[in-house]
Amino acid sequence: MNSRINNIKNLFTIALLLLVFNVSLKAQIVGVGGFIKGTSVEIGLSGAGGFEGTLAVPPVGMHPRGGAGGLFGFVANPQVNAWTTFNGDYFTPGSPENGWGLLIGNSAVGTSLGNNALGPLLQIATTPSLSYSHVLSCYNLDWSASVISGTNNISAKINVFLQETDLYYITTVSLKNNSASIIPNLYYYRNLDPDNNQSIGGTFVTTNLIENQPTAGLCNIACVSATQPSTVAGVGTSYVAFAAVGPDFRVSHGGFSNRNGFNLWNGVGFTQAVGSFTTADEAISLSYKIQNFLPGETRTFKFVTILKAADKLAAIDNLQTVVFPGSIYSAPSACSPANPPDTAKICGPTLVQVSGSNVTAYNWTWSPTTALSSSTTFSTIANPTVQTTYTITGTPSTPCTSTVPVTYTVVVVPTATLVIKPPITVCTGSPIFLTSIYGGLGSTYLWSGPSSFTSTVQNPTIAVSSSLSSGTYTSTLTWPGGCITKVLTTVSVTALPIIIATSPSPSVCLGSSITLSGTGGTSYTWTPGGLIGSSVSVSPTVTTIYTVTGTSGSCNNTSTISITPITGPTITATSNPTIICIGSSATLSAVGATSYTWNPSGLTGTPITVSPTVTTTYTVTGVNGIGCPSTNTVLLTISNPTITATSNPTVLCPGNIAALLGSGAVTYTWFPGGLTGAAIGVAPATTTTYTLSGTTALGCIATTTLNLVVSPNPTVTPALSTTVICAGSTATLSALGATSYTWNPGGLIGSPVSVSPTVTTTYTVTGANASGCTNTKTITLTVNPNPTLTATSNPTIICIGSSATLSAVGATSYTWNPSGLTGSPVSVSPTVTTTYTVTG
Repeated sequence: MNSRINNIKNLFTIALLLLVFNVSLKAQIVGVGGFIKGTSVEIGLSGAGGFEGTLAVPPVGMHPRGGAGGLFGFVANPQVNAWTTFNGDYFTPGSPENGWGLLIGNSAVGTSLGNNALGPLLQIATTPSLSYSHVLSCYNLDWSASVISGTNNISAKINVFLQETDLYYITTVSLKNNSASIIPNLYYYRNLDPDNNQSIGGTFVTTNLIENQPTAGLCNIACVSATQPSTVAGVGTSYVAFAAVGPDFRVSHGGFSNRNGFNLWNGVGFTQAVGSFTTADEAISLSYKIQNFLPGETRTFKFVTILKAADKLAAIDNLQTVVFPGSIYSAPSACSPANPPDTAKICGPTLVQVSGSNVTAYNWTWSPTTALSSSTTFSTIANPTVQTTYTITGTPSTPCTSTVPVTYTVVVVPTATLVIKPPITVCTGSPIFLTSIYGGLGSTYLWSGPSSFTSTVQNPTIAVSSSLSSGTYTSTLTWPGGCITKVLTTVSVTALPIIIATSPSPSVCLGSSITLSGTGGTSYTWTPGGLIGSSVSVSPTVTTIYTVTGTSGSCNNTSTISITPITGPTITATSNPTIICIGSSATLSAVGATSYTWNPSGLTGTPITVSPTVTTTYTVTGVNGIGCPSTNTVLLTISNPTITATSNPTVLCPGNIAALLGSGAVTYTWFPGGLTGAAIGVAPATTTTYTLSGTTALGCIATTTLNLVVSPNPTVTPALSTTVICAGSTATLSALGATSYTWNPGGLIGSPVSVSPTVTTTYTVTGANASGCTNTKTITLTVNPNPTLTATSNPTIICIGSSATLSAVGATSYTWNPSGLTGSPVSVSPTVTTTYTVTG
């Protein structure tokens, strides 16, 4: 059966022809895995085994779920909610019941080989091939290998095909019998353990159901499904199914241990009855039977993996294709660039048809209807006289299909005519790229031309030599169906220019440049370096072969020249001594060359004497007998000691001692005074500048100065607001001449302050200036005692309206309250009992 999906396995060739439709053929191949990313389905294919499930890391933007082991097989987003929720990976990575296998023979004891994690493995006899293609909205992964070695050698090609927005994808399997004998019976099977949501649902149990079997009903559909409710909100029930159309398919569900293709197809140990189901942790499988498999014969079949129950019939509808002589790719129009992949090249009446196991379940119409033997059947004889694009529409007619029509497009081109290609001008020794008309698979090509050149390759590349002359090259193309046309290409061969590269010398001093020249052309390019021009300057560091490519007209030729760099002498430079004081000198010497130049300084010869003021690196350039220079360096260090002097304190009061400390040298001398040592004590009477002279271990001398300030003591003058007070009264103390004051007794701070002594007291004031220097003065405050009074009343009890005499002794004057009377005695006549207070 020549199906749409079978033809997709050749899409890589087509994509090269239609590069404008191709989107990064290699981007989805990662290590040993291949990946397809659709809108709602993502697939990972094992490059080693050709089945879904790879350890390769998916490209960024995909949604691996996985479980133990980390395999990525396939995931789906049936809710179509931009992957907010999704189902997968439809088996438990780590020890999956997942893969495909073959059985040769007509009993359970035949040669059984499979791709499961457990059980016998397929013997991969050749290195598997894995490729990816993307045309318009269609994605393909193609895997191929020789899967059985020995007398029964079978090669397998597996194509996984997804249209971008579908929730199902199609697998096409092509098996070829490479052995020398007939294989009477060959069984293929595809199985998996549908642990749909194991990584988020926490269970491996699914409900596995036989929905259809070719042995029951009229549709020849085989379908087994597995469902599993999710424990995650919004995910919904997960659904996965295998489905195919044709009497050679069977589906089943059952355990893990038996993966024998004969038993799976015949239902030995597995359930196949329509409507039977089991809720368990078990596998589902689809199998296909091939009888009388002839040597060299290829059998192709396909099935669909469905990931949304509602899309089942739409998925089955896609198991068909357009077929014509030489067809290499035809698919629903969503996948078909107009030309050339789905173009039928004809030379007379040609059969063009839709092929598939369920084509009879549709009513077919062709538009336009011109030049067709029938426009209402799935096959027709087409014989248009001009290129015609036909649209084929299949309208479902039975419940075996979905209600949505399917549409295909095919371009039919009548007998080709002679094509003359534009002339080619080529230079001797260059390749000629000859191009024919692409005739598709099944086309044959025969090239001929001058010098008896022939090739059966479609678009050959030949090398022009002196024996190949100008002339006309002819491609005779035989189309599928017997059509023949010819393509003429005129080739003009031009002789190459004679390019010569020259140099003034085969050698150059290392680090210097030399000029290379080219002749014989009109433009020149030099390598290495990419320099352009007839004369270029180069400075090789190792022996280098330079190639100049010279161009004359449209042809170019090359010439080479070798340049060897000559190294200069090995120079050793020394300084004696290597460290000096400022003002001293050192001797610089060099050996290894015949003449020397020193920089900085510009002095020549050896030895030389230098007296730098700062640490300096001297470079000596020495020249050998053939004039190649070399350099070396020597460092002359200037020991310029930096000494420091500090004082504690930095401001001194008269009569106090300050500690002076020096650092940065070995010995120290202080002036004035001539004291030695790193630390000394001084007590100057006035502000003094001290000079410290320090000597280093090398004998280098440095000096620094230190200013020690002597601050005078303040002159303090105290004062009293009054010199005599009565006991209990207050006087004010104040002072001048300082910035802060302390009074004792009492510890009062500041000026002025208030005091209330009870006896005559001498106060001492200590005044301090801003430098902390102090002075003291005293002042005396006299305190007079208060008198002792005695008061009497005569009588002490009176009648209202009467009077009494108040008298007092002990003072010289008296005041009575209440009444305000003065003197003693006084007469009072209160109207209520009254207490009188006398102040004396």
